[in-house]
Amino acid sequence: MVCPFLREAGVRSCRVATVRKLIPVSMTIGDERCGSSRHVECAAFRAQPQEGAGAEACPYLEQPLVQFCSAAPIARFVPWSESTASSCLNSAFQYCDVYLDVRGAPEKRGVEASRGEELAVPSRLRYSINHTWLDVAEDDVCHAGIDALLARLLGVVEGVEFLTLPGNVARGKQQPAVVLRAAGNDWQVMFPQRMNITACNPCLRTHPQRVSEDPYGRGWMFAGSGVETAGTMRAEEAAAGMQNEARRLNEMIQQRSGVSADGGLFEAGLLGKLPRQQAWMLFNDLLAGAGR
Repeated sequence: MVCPFLREAGVRSCRVATVRKLIPVSMTIGDERCGSSRHVECAAFRAQPQEGAGAEACPYLEQPLVQFCSAAPIARFVPWSESTASSCLNSAFQYCDVYLDVRGAPEKRGVEASRGEELAVPSRLRYSINHTWLDVAEDDVCHAGIDALLARLLGVVEGVEFLTLPGNVARGKQQPAVVLRAAGNDWQVMFPQRMNITACNPCLRTHPQRVSEDPYGRGWMFAGSGVETAGTMRAEEAAAGMQNEARRLNEMIQQRSGVSADGGLFEAGLLGKLPRQQAWMLFNDLLAGAGR
C-alpha cells in the first residue's frame, strides 16, 4: 500500500550553491540560465573549477527526482527512494497525522460504534482479550493500541511511558508494554503478541490524551513487524465481548459501589471514580479477560 497523497516531482538544484534550493522543473522557464549557455554568467559557476567548458548547460546543475506529501500544509521535498522504510510507501501511512487530519474525525474514518453501542470496534483490526488491538497489513507492517472499552474506563489519559522501546534487535521480538497515567494512577498494559518493535508513537509523550480521544488512530502506541495474530479475535467476537464487559461493569457498579447505572454505557473514566482497591481489582480482571 502507498499513501494516496504521496507525489513525485522532478526538481533542479545547484551542487555548488551556498544555499541549496530545490526548484520544481515545472516552475523553471525554457531559457533559464542554469540550463543554457548563459550559465557562464553565474557567479557560483565562475567561482568553481571550470568543469565541462563549453557545455550547453551548467555542469553543476542537478535534476533529481523527489517525493513530497500533497496533503501537507508545506511541501517538503525528500530524495526519491524505493525503500519501504518510509511510512508513505507502506501501510503505516494510515497512522500519519497528516493523513488522519485529511480523513477527519474518527467517526468519519469508519470507526463507527458496533451494533448501536457507543464503543467502536473497527472491522479491519484484530483484538485480544486484554483489550488491545492489532492492525497487521499484507506488507507485514503492524500497529497496536488499546480498544475503546479500556480507553473509556481510563478516561482522559494524562501521561504515557513506553516500557519497551524499538532498536534492540539483539533481543529479537519483544512483548510491548506501556504505562498509562489516568486519574492520578499508573496503569500498566502488556500486549500479548510479541513483535519486532520499530517505533513507539512519539506524539503520545506530549499529547497523551490521544489515547482516549482516538484509540484506533492517533492513539496508536507501537509499530512493528513479524507479529502473529493467532489467539486474537475478529471484530464481531470482540464487540460481543465488550458488550458483556459493559453489562458486567454496570452490575458491579450497582451492587458494590453505590454509583447509579441506568443500563447504558458506563461513564468515561470509571476507574478514577471507584475506590482505589476496587479500581485495581477491576483493571486486573479486565486485562486478564475474566469477564469473557
